[in-house]
Amino acid sequence: MHSTTAVEDRLDSSTPTTSDACPIEQGLHTKCPVTPRELDLILRETKVFADTGCTAQICQGAKMMHSRETKVGESRSLRVVKEEAAAFLWELKRDGIYTEQEYHARLDEVFAELDQGAVEEMLWEKQRKESGTTSTWTQTNQELLHGVRLAWKNSRRCIMRSHWDELQLCDLRAVTTSVGMVSALLENLANAYGGGKIVPTAFVFPPRQTKGTGPMFISQQVLSFAGYRQSDGSVLGDPANVDLTDEIIKLGWTPPESRSRWDFLPLVAMAEGDSPAMAEVSPSLSKHINISHPDYASQFKKLDLRWGRFPALSRMGFDIGGVQYTAAPFVGWFMDAEIGVRNLGDPFRYDALPSVVEAIGFDVNAYRKQEAYKSVESIDDLPDYEQLRWKSKAQAELNYAVRWSFQQEGVSCIGTLAASSDWCQFDDDHFREKGYRLNADPYWIAPPQGSIIPLWHRGGAPNYQPKPLITKHRCDPMKHVETLTSIAETTLLAKGTRAKLQKIADSRKRVQIYFCSTGTTALKLAEKLRQRVLKAPKYYLATFDSLNAIDLEAIKPDELVLMVASTTGNGTLPANGRAFESKWPALRKRYYSDPLGASYSVFGVGDSGYGSTYNAASIAVNGLFSELGAKPIAGGLTMGDVTMETLLTAAFDRWWDNVQSNLDGAVAAKEMPEDCFHEQGDIIQEFQEGLVVAKDPPMNKILSLQLDLQGVGYRVMDHLRLLPANSQGKVARALFALGVTDAQQVVPFTSFQNAPTFDCFLTNFVDLEGHFKSLNWLRLDEADESIRHAPVIEVLERYSARGILGSHDTEAFDKRVLEVCLDMPLLRPRTFSVASAPGFLGNNIVEVLVRFHSKGRLSDIFLSDLYPGDRVKFCMMLSAPSLDIIRLETRPLIAIATGSGFAPIRGLLQRRFISINAGRRLSRLEHDLNFPTAQPELDLFHSSPLSLFTGYKLEDRDIFEETLVTGRCGALVDELVMVPSNPEKTRVQDVLEGNAWVRSNLAEAAVYVCGAETMVRSTAAVLSRMLGAEVQNVLGSRYVEEVF
Repeated sequence: MHSTTAVEDRLDSSTPTTSDACPIEQGLHTKCPVTPRELDLILRETKVFADTGCTAQICQGAKMMHSRETKVGESRSLRVVKEEAAAFLWELKRDGIYTEQEYHARLDEVFAELDQGAVEEMLWEKQRKESGTTSTWTQTNQELLHGVRLAWKNSRRCIMRSHWDELQLCDLRAVTTSVGMVSALLENLANAYGGGKIVPTAFVFPPRQTKGTGPMFISQQVLSFAGYRQSDGSVLGDPANVDLTDEIIKLGWTPPESRSRWDFLPLVAMAEGDSPAMAEVSPSLSKHINISHPDYASQFKKLDLRWGRFPALSRMGFDIGGVQYTAAPFVGWFMDAEIGVRNLGDPFRYDALPSVVEAIGFDVNAYRKQEAYKSVESIDDLPDYEQLRWKSKAQAELNYAVRWSFQQEGVSCIGTLAASSDWCQFDDDHFREKGYRLNADPYWIAPPQGSIIPLWHRGGAPNYQPKPLITKHRCDPMKHVETLTSIAETTLLAKGTRAKLQKIADSRKRVQIYFCSTGTTALKLAEKLRQRVLKAPKYYLATFDSLNAIDLEAIKPDELVLMVASTTGNGTLPANGRAFESKWPALRKRYYSDPLGASYSVFGVGDSGYGSTYNAASIAVNGLFSELGAKPIAGGLTMGDVTMETLLTAAFDRWWDNVQSNLDGAVAAKEMPEDCFHEQGDIIQEFQEGLVVAKDPPMNKILSLQLDLQGVGYRVMDHLRLLPANSQGKVARALFALGVTDAQQVVPFTSFQNAPTFDCFLTNFVDLEGHFKSLNWLRLDEADESIRHAPVIEVLERYSARGILGSHDTEAFDKRVLEVCLDMPLLRPRTFSVASAPGFLGNNIVEVLVRFHSKGRLSDIFLSDLYPGDRVKFCMMLSAPSLDIIRLETRPLIAIATGSGFAPIRGLLQRRFISINAGRRLSRLEHDLNFPTAQPELDLFHSSPLSLFTGYKLEDRDIFEETLVTGRCGALVDELVMVPSNPEKTRVQDVLEGNAWVRSNLAEAAVYVCGAETMVRSTAAVLSRMLGAEVQNVLGSRYVEEVF
């Protein structure tokens, strides 16, 4: 065992683990805004400080760029590395990642690794080189993830670090070549981009070892616009990237023949000991956001302003526990002012303000009509206050145009006010919890609009820098490249690298993957597909993107297009597929006489509970590709059903196996007709039996069904799955028609162990009210089109009467009956939100609300056969983890629901009623879990403010008002707005913006929205407009949507 006592003693003291004087203590002498009490708390919580560049004589807090700051790429002494490693592991213990025992064990492991790998090198100590011992260590994936998150939290220049614990890690430490770095980053970026719903992600390549520079990216950002020097001294493009553009051209890049202001530079990387490699960013990621303005559409179109879809800094590195990650790009989302005020507006960048001034209405001739201004030639000749008037207005409108344009494209971008409020709240929460404020660099943190932004008024902030941290590299990558090799060699290597990349790609089957998803299932399956293609040596992943990004013109005949498509509740393509759908008429004309030629296959994510719209989107996509002349493989379309298999893993695996078999020329394993009945049997095993307690008469459009769950508990806002069954009367009719005299006879399946009896099969497996799949068991002259849409029970009885089903031969009879049974459609479960609270109707009594549809399989046919005392198969489903935020949140709650989406709200109100009227209060969580009596404590449930907005049809008035009037009279809600259907077609989401309660509470509230997809999407748009940014980004897990 290695002794760590000395290091632990230092960590437990209030002294930072650097040999230099504490920068905050120095800051006290230069009047930095840190109180002595804050200083003590900061020193207690922070074990390692990095140099901010300040001294006892000079403070650099007002400078944009600080000198003498800590950078990655330096060799440090073994003592410093050990101190920083120990401090980082202590933070992991502090944050609950490691227990006390795990911390000590891991500390010994790390110190042993450091001692074993120690070497003599030239070190950087106090800004000078000297010989000494150094070492490094390998961090686990969990350590690295927490390290990059802490580094973001500690980044004093970033306004969006309140999302630090949402940062995802893409661990690429196994990539050791320049070619691999470029390829891996571009391949994995698409997943983080998420079709516009950006997930903040760090892409971490191997750390620097004990010598050398470590791997580096020469590109400043993944998406950087070129800046071309012109003969007259001007710049075409981005002036900030002129030197970078010159260098990349020297490395072998050939700019477009027709150069423009908006040419993206290629991504250039250089692994340790390798020559540079470069690659163009894929069109799906490098597609411009065209900056437009709803009030000045034609004027902004003429300006031709654009920007990239996301910021992805590629030259910054992470310094974590003594380990230096010199190549670690990270992607996030833009704040509007970064683009509108700075990148486009700054005079030393794109200098767009003068042209925007004219676009929004400045007319020098109008000024000339005034005597005082008759000689002015431009805005620059006007008095400063007149110039400021127009430039301020232009800046605001340009900033608005940026925000609006990103919103129209569905790409994450946060507004300045929202980002500032988010930061202030994050800093205030931290101060309340810790007693001191977060480190911040006011020059960077405060948005450029000045005092109109609340954050500007905060003034100074503690100017200290804890580790882990994000920082620059000690070396300028461009200068470092020049020192390694001549221009000619670099150019040759760059060309060779591109040829190598192309050769590798050409030898494999090019695969393009596209997805469209309403939730997470299709997206997760698409990601699984991406991983499998990447690992398959015969395939080359060319594209991974949402269906909206597909460009059929770019798809070659020898390429394969794989798609994962889910369907919305109303049978349409999700939002990230609708732009593609809008192009279908034009595509049909384009490929009418010139077939597409590429191969394709579609995996559909559907829910048969939606009946006629089951997998409608994937069916439509499959039909389109077939119509365009593409070649189907693996059957063209495989339809997954979430009612049969929640995660669709088995169905997806079968589809992938068939795709591979088709490509390899092998015979795919044939799916047996009995397989789906095996799966149905597995599903039925998950269901339990409950008793019908009460059922509404069929008068309202929304019906109430109450069940006794027979001892099974549930929580408010859980989900209940019901499996409809065929009535005994229909089963008896089917048995008679089939000629089965013994209902307990086992169905003669050929490969079904523990096969069901005919009685069980006809009751719970198949839908006697559905339609036969094919009717192939009938001869052509026996079948007619009219029976194809007749219920199974009617077809059986019609052909039984003709003697077609009967037979005296037992073997022939079994074969015939089995053929008929295999052609029957399966019964599908239906999912409902719980509309009651535990204990409100009695022990284990649950209520669900069912929207009535005439001749609907469950709401009409099944329910009409149900009476109190009948048994029903049910299964409780785990609700989304995010619903715990709504159940247990002590913040204000805004609930918005329409139609049967009111069910979970009904349960919430019942729980409030129980909480307020109970003689002894339980905690909110205990109530939800139906706990027995526990120790008294404050009931948070009914103390949190609640505003409720409901929309309903007039025929459903009774079921709504019964609950809502009680809610209002019993003080269960703080704000209640009811919007029945009306001639003006005012919808519930239309009243949100004008409601004072919502306006004052929205930023701090939890929000729950439940209804049809159109209503949910429209509500999200309204809330986003009110917040100035996507509601999902601002509220995070406090925003929950459920679509029925």
